[in-house]
Amino acid sequence: MDTANIALGFPQQKDLVKIDPLLRELNFGKEEGIHFDSLPTDQQVRISSIEYQADGGESWTDTRNRAIRFFHKLPNGNHLIFGHGGMMCSLTWYIGI
Repeated sequence: MDTANIALGFPQQKDLVKIDPLLRELNFGKEEGIHFDSLPTDQQVRISSIEYQADGGESWTDTRNRAIRFFHKLPNGNHLIFGHGGMMCSLTWYIGI
C-alpha cells in the first residue's frame, strides 16, 4: 500500500488504491513473523525452495494460484499492480525467471 501511494504521488483520491487479499504474502503458518535473515542457512534454503510448504500455512504453489485467481478476475484494461516479493517470485519461477 505504501509503495502504491508513493508511486501514485500520494493521491488525494483515497479509493484509488485497492487492496486485495489474493495478493497477500505467503502464509508462513507457525513460522509467521520470523525474519528470514535470522534463520539458519539450511532453513533459508528450505524456504527458498519452490517445494516449500509452511507448517500450518501455504506453499509457494498456493501463493501462485491465489495470484492467478486475482489476475483472472481483473476487467480488461490497464492496471498497475503492487505486491509482495515472495508472491512475485512464486509467479516468475514458473516462467523461468
